Amino acid sequence: MIPAKYSFLRKELPKRSIRKLIDVVYRRKVERHIFLPSGFSFYLVRGREGAYIVFDRNYCSCIDFLLSVIIREERKLCYHIAAVMMAEDMNLVRTIEHKDDELETVLREIFMQ
Repeated sequence: MIPAKYSFLRKELPKRSIRKLIDVVYRRKVERHIFLPSGFSFYLVRGREGAYIVFDRNYCSCIDFLLSVIIREERKLCYHIAAVMMAEDMNLVRTIEHKDDELETVLREIFMQ
């Protein structure tokens, strides 16, 4: 179920994306990776088709963001960014802490999946 605060997403995203959004949020597939001591962080949304990095709720590494948001300007966000917003508000984000020197290793693991 989408909270009333996010009802605008039903107009913004295709029905298929809404189903995926609900799935990743309620299955706790949104992660926040924090690197210490710098405090650098990013979100990782683990969907059925892959894992996508979200920075500052403004950028996503998925192809839908590139095509529908950046190039065609059809939407303002993809479902991965919406998932980060909802999961944060609902306190459903899994937080994972790393040491700063682990950044390269973590990114390799994400992109090699």
